[in-house]
Amino acid sequence: MAVDLKKRDKDTVVVIGSFDGVHRGHHAIFQAARSAADATSRECICLTFHPHPKRIVDPDTAPRLLTMPEEKECLARARGVDEVVTLEFTRELAEMSAEEFSEQILADKLDARHLVIGYDFGFGKGRRGNGKFLTEWGKARGITVTVVNAIKIDGKPVSSTRIRRLVNGGRLPEALALLGHHYPVFGKVAAGEGRGRGLGYPTMNVATSEDKLLPPIGVYAARIEIAGQRYGAMAYIGTKPTFGQYPLGVEVNVFDYPGGKPAGPLRCWFTHWVRPDQKFDSPTQLKQQLARDETYVRGLLQHMV
Repeated sequence: MAVDLKKRDKDTVVVIGSFDGVHRGHHAIFQAARSAADATSRECICLTFHPHPKRIVDPDTAPRLLTMPEEKECLARARGVDEVVTLEFTRELAEMSAEEFSEQILADKLDARHLVIGYDFGFGKGRRGNGKFLTEWGKARGITVTVVNAIKIDGKPVSSTRIRRLVNGGRLPEALALLGHHYPVFGKVAAGEGRGRGLGYPTMNVATSEDKLLPPIGVYAARIEIAGQRYGAMAYIGTKPTFGQYPLGVEVNVFDYPGGKPAGPLRCWFTHWVRPDQKFDSPTQLKQQLARDETYVRGLLQHMV
């Protein structure tokens, strides 16, 4: 299989994994890679995949994702990675042997001299490409390998699967504790109907992928990044039952925003759950509740950086 990657001009440290969520366990992996890169004056590359491998090999069990590619890249770079390389995961890639993947991608294209993986990571057909395989494979090529052990919280390993269960169950504080950051929902601003503006609470509609795992419907406190500026916000996930029944959507009322449609995508970080969605008897009652929500959310966010 020919993989269309730009060959490196100099050797690298490569950290490999799916990294969905970029959680506290992944943070330890990135830290090990960053330390190895700094010690040898090499670039630190994160090699990851999209879509999730299960979407290709077992679509019936494929999970919704904690992090879409742009969210993952943002979080990985914040953890010290110089560049994120996202390979499209295809049936052809799934059929590559561990040897082929290691030779063609890790050695040839990325010119890896040091590899960092998590204790439970496997790649190549049959997931043969684990720590033991890479260590033996690398010996003859002068490529060293670090395998990072599990990070445990409350006696159990931090994992993407564990965090997905918490998010699905509406247990956002517990999920955030395992993630080590606020919950990201990035997306472009989509056209809306202007109902929020009519209530005095204009919202931006955030377009998200069907593959994205959203927290349960309700109102949340959030931090928003627009063109490098940060704002507080009320975020809403729901179907607008007061006005009928609409498709599930994400809307944000951005505090103190000067106005105008953002040129680029919104970066939304959900920080706190506020209340469940509910149907109001009138728009006036909804507006009164939004005023109470705003006061509460501003209070939650005022001491946050």
